[in-house]
Amino acid sequence: MLRVTRKTAAILCFRRALLVTTSSATSSRALNPKTLFIKGAKHSNTAITEALKEHHKTLTFAEIANILFVSSKNHHCLNPAQLQYIVSAIQQKSGRVNTVSISKTFYGLKLQSSDNKLVLDLLRDVHSLLTGPSCSQLKPFNGQAIGAMVYGFQRMNSKHVEVRNMINYFTGAINDCEEPLSVQNISSLLYGIQNFDSEHVEVSQLSHLKTILSADTMGYCINMALFSVPVIYFI
Repeated sequence: MLRVTRKTAAILCFRRALLVTTSSATSSRALNPKTLFIKGAKHSNTAITEALKEHHKTLTFAEIANILFVSSKNHHCLNPAQLQYIVSAIQQKSGRVNTVSISKTFYGLKLQSSDNKLVLDLLRDVHSLLTGPSCSQLKPFNGQAIGAMVYGFQRMNSKHVEVRNMINYFTGAINDCEEPLSVQNISSLLYGIQNFDSEHVEVSQLSHLKTILSADTMGYCINMALFSVPVIYFI
């Protein structure tokens, strides 16, 4: 039988801790969101903040989208310092973006609230980017991307103009969609607009979903509207 003394056990634990620390530092330098947002990693907040501080000026929009997307999937809500670096990174972007990155960006906001000024700043800057000349040839969103985008707005309130500007953008994306939205797409959309108020014109325009519903999804979506989104009237 192999006997492990306390001294040997202590050395093994130290080596294991050293390997984890080294791996974490390497991941931070590489800014790999899938590594930075490992569940249960006690160093995650520090690693994320340091990585964003070091690399935010050189991040591509796709990398920003992945950071937001993966963090939300792993139930990590970016803190104000981390969010500030993300906003700063977006403000420096002017190149082309694609529909996948855009949908990931908005889905990644599902843990963020519009009560946070940094979130409103982010929405304003992304809207400015999306409505600029670099996105004039953006291909239409598919149903899955539309559902994911609006789903990310579940903590957003339409009382903010930045949110309403994005609602207008979503309405345009739905109108340009070349396929009927599925039940799953619609249910994601309905969940995302639960804090929207139909007194706002932009919300009323978005809420006229009859024109994009196929016959077999109509009853399901009306039930979703009645039980999940009481402030929106789908008529």
